[in-house]
Amino acid sequence: MDATKLEKLNETLAALPVRGDYNLQVFLADEPAYLKTHQQRLRVALGQAPSPRTTLRLDSAETAQRLMAGGKRAAIGLLAQGKLRLEGDLGQLEELRQELAPHGPSLEQAAEALMSSDTADPKVCAAPAVSVLVRWLPNEAADCCMSESCGRAFTLLRRRHHCRGCGRIFCDACAPPRGSPPERRCGRCWSARRGVSGPPAAGLPTPAPMPEPEAPIAKSQSTTELLVEFHVEDALNGVRFWRRGVFGLSLAATAYLVAALRSQERLLLSPFLLLAFFLRRWLLRYAEVGWMCLVILCKVLSARMRCSQRPALAAEAIWALCHKVNARFLFDTVVSLGGFWVKLAQTASVMSALPDAYVEELSKLQDAMPADSLEDVEALLSQELGPKWRERIRLDTGPVLGSATIAQVHRATFLGPEGQELPGVIKVQHRGVEEKLLVDISASVMMGRVLTWLIPHLFSDLSSTIQDTAEMSKAELDFRVEAKSQTLAREKILDAGLDVLVPKVIEEFVTKRVLAMDFVKGVKITEYAGAGVSKQQRTEVLAKLINFYGFTLHGPIFNCDPHPGNLLVEKETGRLCVLDWGQVRQLAQPERFAYAKIFMASMTEDVHLFVEGCKTLGFEFQDMDGKPDPTPIVMINALRFLLRDSRPIAQSRADFVQLEQVFGKLDGETKAIQTGGEQIVKGPLMPLTKTVSLLFEVSSRLDVSLPLMHMFVCHGYPMLLKEMGHGSVQARPSQGSFVLEPSHAAGGASAAPRLAAELLQLLEELHARGRILGAQLCVLDLETGDTLADLALGHCSWLRPVPVTSKTIFNILEISKMFLAFSVLRLVDQKRLQLSTALQDSALGKVTVEQALSHTSGHLKCAPGSSDLAFRDFCDAARMGEELRKEEPLLKPGLRQQYHHACGLWSSEACKKARTELEPCWSSFMEEAGGSVHLRAPSPASAPAGFAEPVPQMRSPSLEDLSKRMVEFEHFVDATNRGRAKTASQAEKAENAMWMSFFGREHWFNPAALNRELPRSSLLPGLQAFATAKDTAQALRGAKRLLSPTLWREASRSRRPNAGEATRMPHHLECFREAEWGLGLQLLTLPDGTARALGHCASNGSVVAVLPGARPLVAAFLVNRSDGFDAQKEVLAALVRHAGATEPAASG
Repeated sequence: MDATKLEKLNETLAALPVRGDYNLQVFLADEPAYLKTHQQRLRVALGQAPSPRTTLRLDSAETAQRLMAGGKRAAIGLLAQGKLRLEGDLGQLEELRQELAPHGPSLEQAAEALMSSDTADPKVCAAPAVSVLVRWLPNEAADCCMSESCGRAFTLLRRRHHCRGCGRIFCDACAPPRGSPPERRCGRCWSARRGVSGPPAAGLPTPAPMPEPEAPIAKSQSTTELLVEFHVEDALNGVRFWRRGVFGLSLAATAYLVAALRSQERLLLSPFLLLAFFLRRWLLRYAEVGWMCLVILCKVLSARMRCSQRPALAAEAIWALCHKVNARFLFDTVVSLGGFWVKLAQTASVMSALPDAYVEELSKLQDAMPADSLEDVEALLSQELGPKWRERIRLDTGPVLGSATIAQVHRATFLGPEGQELPGVIKVQHRGVEEKLLVDISASVMMGRVLTWLIPHLFSDLSSTIQDTAEMSKAELDFRVEAKSQTLAREKILDAGLDVLVPKVIEEFVTKRVLAMDFVKGVKITEYAGAGVSKQQRTEVLAKLINFYGFTLHGPIFNCDPHPGNLLVEKETGRLCVLDWGQVRQLAQPERFAYAKIFMASMTEDVHLFVEGCKTLGFEFQDMDGKPDPTPIVMINALRFLLRDSRPIAQSRADFVQLEQVFGKLDGETKAIQTGGEQIVKGPLMPLTKTVSLLFEVSSRLDVSLPLMHMFVCHGYPMLLKEMGHGSVQARPSQGSFVLEPSHAAGGASAAPRLAAELLQLLEELHARGRILGAQLCVLDLETGDTLADLALGHCSWLRPVPVTSKTIFNILEISKMFLAFSVLRLVDQKRLQLSTALQDSALGKVTVEQALSHTSGHLKCAPGSSDLAFRDFCDAARMGEELRKEEPLLKPGLRQQYHHACGLWSSEACKKARTELEPCWSSFMEEAGGSVHLRAPSPASAPAGFAEPVPQMRSPSLEDLSKRMVEFEHFVDATNRGRAKTASQAEKAENAMWMSFFGREHWFNPAALNRELPRSSLLPGLQAFATAKDTAQALRGAKRLLSPTLWREASRSRRPNAGEATRMPHHLECFREAEWGLGLQLLTLPDGTARALGHCASNGSVVAVLPGARPLVAAFLVNRSDGFDAQKEVLAALVRHAGATEPAASG
């Protein structure tokens, strides 16, 4: 890749006169100018250069081409494939495409110059007299037609077609064959060709130009709308006809039955008829709900039958009309029912999972319910305030300001004791709403079962969820309680200085069914988004809303009903106003901390912290040290999905479609994923889930991208730090995570001060950019053993942020496998063991010491044993070793090299073959090598500098993160389904067994699981060991000098077979998927790609390695956060430049 051309493209982007606050930069992985990029990042981190709003990191020029052509649609697939990494707001791409349209030629010229250095084979399109070089986009670049007037998704019937003029991808209708000879051209390329085409070749007739398809005129479009409206009304008239018919037949059948009874039987029946007469309203309401469910079921079944043998386009039209009819029918029925059903419809009106027809109809219910008459309102005011209420209130007789579920709102003027006038509003409860709500709570179960039938892939039981929602609505029936909550919220918000308005309650006019307050002039937040305001203004309003809820969720009171009808925005000032404080939760201090822990646990995917927070709220789980239970990790993933970074409504709807498709494949044991995810919408978590779900949907309607979960944690995390006695630590938000300050950087004595200073500066930069939480870096000279650098920086954990020093003990995790291998190889050196010694004699072949150390044993399970194995058994090395010996390998030994997470247990078996035990063998090796790495955690007394706990990355569920997880989830479901099939191959069965050993135990492999007392005090060979960076580096250098040269060369030689590709692994262990191994040594490809280092990585990015070169080094870089691989690459690159790596690693 030509770095000059890439720089030219970035300069072109920077020079364009766009109106928005954009700073778009592109970096390619194959760019040779690494040092320049490194220096630019340093200037940004130190505040000497502006940080780009959006940074796209691409792996190749082809990826850049696909992104430029496909925009956001192409970016989704590229993110999932790992070809694109995003830092910033992807939503800016669509805005930039519109603003950059006038500057297209200059951009295309710079982009074409960049692409010309790629080596991809172009497609050549020949016209009769013109030869044009066109680069075709790959099929994966677009999931839907690239025509701006089309955009329909590609399906089995709607195929992809490349335009021969520009190489972009269209459907058949947008790029039909044109001209003579016919070739596919989009409208723009066809118009351009007709304008520049030369004379026809001699002897060929001049082809008649194909007419450009005419744009549909307004008349035809309105005619279509009229036809759709006619169909909807006709269908509804049919429903009304059948309703009257069923009602008439029911009355006739009842009358006939009564007439057919004898007088004595009528006498017995009369009490029941009398009871039915008094309960007629309840019974009719039940009947209305049942009729609504029946009609929706029939319409959906009819649409399914009609679509079964139709083309895709016809099926889309059938479903669109079905949704139109159902949405209108649902709206009419909900209006007639009133009560809780309006509240349910208000919540559904912002759900992106619903088709547009339902959203369009149900959104009318947010504040536009049919209002009670003025006479009814005046009668209720007389009952509540007394007959002389007119002496103190002048009620506006004009239209109501709003009418919703419980009440309607009128303008009014209130008269004070001295005759002063106070303009405000008065909220008056609807007639009979309390009685309706009691019926609706029981009738809601019926609707829940219908919805469960309609969307069985997403929910197995919605009835209890809807019933919980109905129970929450009962709190809104007493306006005296609402007035107290609203007053308390107003006081707390004023004390906090938030720019959010809560209307002041006029306490003199508050009763159970009447509430008076100040008048606020504003528009609904969704209407504000469509009022022509800029994206910056929408972003500011949404940021105020999320910060407000972040504050209240960790404060004494929070509002559980943030649908758009309760959120107003003052047009002139952009100030946010929150109405309707009937559904609230008043939180005691333990509950506030519980919510803070739940949000933080969701960001870090820390199951144990999540369970701790849920237990405070009253949600109970199984014994976390007992049998595997997928419920808590599924609940975390469900909450991360609900609080994913906000995105446009179309993409949000696509998320649900993809999730439903994957859920439809669940079968057998994996069905537990579905039932586990439902737990977040039940019981004590219901108010929280309902609130955050509505907030996400509101943000999607505003078409603004914000990291919602991160914004919530910004309020809760500092509160937790202060409670735990670390109030002096500052948590600075950074790229969806946090940077803890100060960094506490420290360096010890060094034989190379210049190198130590350069590395310390690099660590400070990485910390400032949020790449590391706590780290140690030690560099030794391989020949002399001199300490060239011994550095420490950062904090020990998120919730125990004490400074990391050079004496702080780190958990080196999977690096311990290398030292276990060295302990076994030392036995081989001493002739007490051979590499060919069999450790297991299975039906597929013998597992030898060599295969066990080189990850070719054929054992792939993350944890051996059955699915009933408990976590306390997992922490018992003797029990796990016994399970491993009994278990057959999944593949023939030696067939494939794939990382085996539990291979450390084989070291214990190898020691037994040499008539010794693992711990004495380890201690003997460490003593001879001069290292001090411990298999068990040292006691606090022997570790005065403390422990740096392995912790997960704190990250918001971004578009990139969600795409990768969705791809992994779909792969897991497909792999398990393939492996259970009768025709499954041995490899497919092996992959299924590997994934099922991980299922339900994901939290066992989360680094945070090792911080608890049980695993820390246990012997977990190959999964954990404890040391400082200097101790680790010295142990590796000692092993290099201790083992014989012949054995070291054997350990350094790759054991990867020629056949057998490694399969995808769970994301915790995916870093080892392409890893190459010798005997316990991992062959690490260095950043410059010219040489390999020998050592071992951990799943969190920690690494210890021998770096070859003119001056060989031994380096140990230990981190405590799970996303340390980016930092590892930069540290190794700096060390490689210093070592001058030119020699192959195996020569050492």
